Amino acid sequence: MAETTPPAQDAEWLQSVNGLLDAARGGDRALVRHLNNKLGASCWTLVMDQLGGVRSAEPASSAAHAPALAETCDRLWKRKGSAVTNVGDHVVLLQTLVGHDDLVFAVGVHGSLNGTRRFLINTAARLLAVAAAALRRQQQAEAALNGGVLNLLFAGDAHTASTVMRGRGGMPVEPVRFYRADPQASARQSVLDLFGRLVGSDGFVATTTDHVVAVVSAGSGADGRFREAAASLGKQRLYVGASDPAALSQCLAAYREAGHALRAGRTVQEPVTVFGALAEQRLVRLIPEPRLLEWAVTLLRPVLEHHEAVQLTETLYTWLTFHGRTSVAAVDLRVHRRTLERRLRLVGELLGADLGDECVRVRLHLALHALDRADTLPPYGPVPVHVDRDCLVWLLDIDRSLDWASAVMKPLRAADPDGRLRRTLQVWLERHGDTHGTAEVLDVHRNTVAKRLARVEELTGHTLDYVGNRAELYLALLTDHHARRGTLPREAFETARRFTDEPVLRSAEEP
Repeated sequence: MAETTPPAQDAEWLQSVNGLLDAARGGDRALVRHLNNKLGASCWTLVMDQLGGVRSAEPASSAAHAPALAETCDRLWKRKGSAVTNVGDHVVLLQTLVGHDDLVFAVGVHGSLNGTRRFLINTAARLLAVAAAALRRQQQAEAALNGGVLNLLFAGDAHTASTVMRGRGGMPVEPVRFYRADPQASARQSVLDLFGRLVGSDGFVATTTDHVVAVVSAGSGADGRFREAAASLGKQRLYVGASDPAALSQCLAAYREAGHALRAGRTVQEPVTVFGALAEQRLVRLIPEPRLLEWAVTLLRPVLEHHEAVQLTETLYTWLTFHGRTSVAAVDLRVHRRTLERRLRLVGELLGADLGDECVRVRLHLALHALDRADTLPPYGPVPVHVDRDCLVWLLDIDRSLDWASAVMKPLRAADPDGRLRRTLQVWLERHGDTHGTAEVLDVHRNTVAKRLARVEELTGHTLDYVGNRAELYLALLTDHHARRGTLPREAFETARRFTDEPVLRSAEEP
């Protein structure tokens, strides 16, 4: 912050300082209004945060100047201090607030920035910094208290949680939606501020060890505000996961849903991702839940019965979400790469399966996704499930699965009569996204493979960077292929205990 010498007229200087101090007692808005009056009627002030949000604007119309100041703000957040620029016919002094490097205070004035004006602006900035510190301490304490409320809800003690929230706005009206973000430590306060503004009176904001969480009434204004904030979130590479609407009694499941949506959104760099829009959720909705859960626990039984079950399932789920990229998954899990590799070897041994097989990965991803959203697990099925060869199509109601697979593949069949796109997609999926290896198998240039995959994304609307989309496309390829060749059994799935050894499509066969 630029230091200035007080004006020579001591009486005027003292009067100005006292005026600012008196105004500050009325809050931030009273302070900046008084500052504007002292600087001139055409002056304006802004306080902006590192996420691109306008914390306050006086008058309100001055928020329109924020985009013009974005580049200067970016420089200030990197090196701190102050800067002077021009916006239209206004000279603008910008400075980071002392102790709040994620906030920039901007004042636009007509005419020159003389010593008196600079001194008034700097004094107001110091007073705003003091007020911001007090407000943030209050926000942090309240968010931590709300984190305790979340723990009560997760434990099923809604009565005590409601008692704590009484007099503090109360619980949001059911059904509720969870929003989760896991910002870096340097951006945590900015995200807490942002969530507070987006939530408003429609819910509450809480903090956990690693996450900032918002619980809001589904369908309220907060839902719309989160969607509107997506553009600014994307610019700052901040990702938010949202659950589907849920009752307060289902808070833990909703919290997990938001976490899964967050991981998925971060993978494809989508600022706000809703759990129900994920590809695996489209698959899950096709399968009766009791049948799906029994299949999942039976499939994963050797892992679930191991004494490291929690670590093994979490590791496998994260590793699959990142398409088998061990280094990236290790960073996300905050474990050493060798620890992750040891856990994966153990999972492979327990299941007796090759985790490098795409068919195996699709099954495991769907099974783990199903268990991640389940409140309680059913008993194991009496018939073992083979992760490397049991056909997933049997889980679906046959007629529904045919309609679904046909709808997914329809854009590709229409634009790809010779099957090149489908063949390329299948080989690429089975080689886990290895474009070079796919090009060798198909005997084409890797740029040709890349162009075909881009065309697949365009036709299907599926981003191939996300594992759930890959799983849906792969299963749709298999189902549609068998149906068109007449090799898909037409008998209905008789009971939840029946599984088949129907072989899956291998890369040697044409889609």
